[in-house]
Amino acid sequence: TQVEAVEMLIRLCDAVALAHDSGILHRDIKPSNILLNHNRFNEPMLCDFGLAKVMRDDGDFSTATVGVGTAGYMPPEMISKRFGKISASADIYSIGAVLYHLLTGRLPHESQSVFETMEKTCEKDVIPPTFFEKEIPWDLETICLKCMRREPELRYSSVMNLKNDLKNFLENQPVDARRVSYSRRLKLWIREKPWLAALSGSLFSVLFTSVIMLSYALNRAVEGERKTERELARTAEILRVSAPLLKRFLQFGVLKSDEISKIQKLSALLKEIGTDSPDLRQRYDLIYVGLQIASELKNVNGQQNLALEMISQARVSLKRLIDEHGAELDQLAHLKEGDKIAISLLDQSRIRYGHSCIETAHLIQSVNRESGWVECEPFVDEAIRAVEIVIRENPEVDEAFSDLANYYLDKTQVLRNTGMHVNALAISKKSEPVQARMMSKYPNDPDKVVFWLASVQSILNTIKNNDEDQRLFQQKINSVKAELNRVKSRNDVLWPLTADVFVSTVVIESRKNYRTRPIKDVENEVGSLLGICRELMAAKTPLANHIQLFLNIGLEAVAVLESDKGKHGEALALFRELERYFSQPSEIKNNPQQLAELYLRSPIPELRLTDKALLLLKDLDINRPEIGNLRNILNVLSDPSYQISLADYTNATETQIRFAIVKAEALLNQAKPEAAREIVEKCLNQFQAYQSISIDYQFRLDQLTRQLQIISRWK
Repeated sequence: TQVEAVEMLIRLCDAVALAHDSGILHRDIKPSNILLNHNRFNEPMLCDFGLAKVMRDDGDFSTATVGVGTAGYMPPEMISKRFGKISASADIYSIGAVLYHLLTGRLPHESQSVFETMEKTCEKDVIPPTFFEKEIPWDLETICLKCMRREPELRYSSVMNLKNDLKNFLENQPVDARRVSYSRRLKLWIREKPWLAALSGSLFSVLFTSVIMLSYALNRAVEGERKTERELARTAEILRVSAPLLKRFLQFGVLKSDEISKIQKLSALLKEIGTDSPDLRQRYDLIYVGLQIASELKNVNGQQNLALEMISQARVSLKRLIDEHGAELDQLAHLKEGDKIAISLLDQSRIRYGHSCIETAHLIQSVNRESGWVECEPFVDEAIRAVEIVIRENPEVDEAFSDLANYYLDKTQVLRNTGMHVNALAISKKSEPVQARMMSKYPNDPDKVVFWLASVQSILNTIKNNDEDQRLFQQKINSVKAELNRVKSRNDVLWPLTADVFVSTVVIESRKNYRTRPIKDVENEVGSLLGICRELMAAKTPLANHIQLFLNIGLEAVAVLESDKGKHGEALALFRELERYFSQPSEIKNNPQQLAELYLRSPIPELRLTDKALLLLKDLDINRPEIGNLRNILNVLSDPSYQISLADYTNATETQIRFAIVKAEALLNQAKPEAAREIVEKCLNQFQAYQSISIDYQFRLDQLTRQLQIISRWK
């Protein structure tokens, strides 16, 4: 309860105050460093002083940029020097973050990566806890927010002052903490970001009024009155500069109905102004503003149709601009090198037109799951044509090359999901050398490395079993292994940002060879990849994608050991290692989901613990795709007649095989071998067309096949 949480924090304040009085700064206060007596929750013990440091009277800068501490609980001054010196106020921030977690069940500044969390800590105030839990008392929220002020001088001056306010809250007495007044908030914000304040002032006080005034001016122009080009240019510039701010606002992912209507109005006005502007550069800028906003809007829950409408509007406007004014745009510079045009506005317009086409394709596939792959293909083709023209006329435009390679990958996915595997392989082969060219030009760019690996994966997953393709398969695997060794040996930030994609690519060789090569060879291959995963897990704060990779490779390693006669004990030990790891509480692991997946995917039948998985998933959000997939498996296990559309999945072919294997196992358990046999035969046929299914599911398919053979002989 909230009362218990506050009582516990009061005791924690005593412990921290004792440390501060002794001249010690803890610097890593977080839930995992607070031990609780199982009989007395309100008697915490603060542990792990591994990052503690002796305080100095003038504060300490020495660790501000080293990254000590834990993202989410670490104050801004431990990330960036611009927030001042590190002092006792840092521990007060961390206590506030623990209180925030207790009140909301969420991390402050929760995000997808450590780097994004640290950036939000420095750039954004925390979202008030009542946004997530309406029942939190006002005074308690005020205490929490005061602890977590970004400016150290605005937090509690000491831990004992914080403790006194917590006691006042429990005793229903007035608390000393006060909300930052709106005027104070505004002053702090203006002081911190004067340029953004000026820009936001323009955005929120001038944007819509200027647009409305301009709209009125345009209406009068229809009646024969003269428009003011100066007003038009000024408004266009405001809109162009305001677009990044609106995009950041949309990143919160939550819109009220009146905000949606304002975005719709803005979309209509952008179209009107952009169509009527006599200045081609202004027209391009305004169309691009609409495309930027729509591209971010598509990530807002429930707004995909509005995003599709806005992107389609931008696409049509760009096409019209290119068709009607191509020659003029070609004489205008988007980017200059000295006195020469490096990239013309025509080149850039075609690149943005390609973006609008591919965004349209992605949204069509997302909105129309049943027929989306077929309907989106013409837009993918149009995107490819647009950037091919740019490359043909200006082969120095790197952005066009990157886009072309990525559009080839989109085309490959469309072809694979519509059954055109031969054509998909041909397109994959076109994508890989383009991605390799970009990677060789920018060898330290993680995005370029990851895009190249994605193109190689596309080839490996689409390849057939003839000798020529097998030689190509081995050639690509060897090139990935060589690049993996290069990146891993550098021991810099490039390795952790690309490690998961490297491992996911190399493991395809083991998956493909699992049935045809000696099991010892496969054990060695998967074992080496598992070793890399363990190295990644040993990092102080492993990335979320590394944790999921550890689960995936770990399960495949269990399956390989289980299929090797005499290694059941080793397989069992590895499974228990995974179980222990995903049972431990952590701020960065989705423990219930990943532990449930471990139990449902277990290659060892007696450890396929359906009941435990059901309990773990009971309280999780079913709308998340990965949770929905696990729940569907549970539904099949309880009722093998349960049906699900394959269009519910982003990668229908691979998931179809996995889902079908689970269904066949359930039917066999219900003594329906003929129905199970029909599914297994379909799986085996599909497996020939899609070879990268994980080894744990291949192992289960082999088990099913053997069981059905035994039943046939017995009959």
